[in-house]
Amino acid sequence: MDMICYAEGSCKMCGCKTTALQMCDKACNNPCYPPMLDKETWKEAKANKSYFDESIHRVWVLDIKNLKFIRVWIG
Repeated sequence: MDMICYAEGSCKMCGCKTTALQMCDKACNNPCYPPMLDKETWKEAKANKSYFDESIHRVWVLDIKNLKFIRVWIG
């Protein structure tokens, strides 16, 4: 989770409460973060260091050090 969002108690992009984001397994409508991945997809994302969300045509790059996804816009 982004440290600013954590400190503020809500997402800096969408305003969702961080407690709701932490336990949610679906993506935000904006989207600020991807949906929760199943075990196999997570393994693939770690191996590829990225994840393509077909539902919104967006690439998420994995920050291995922090084990979080960073959104990459596709035009």
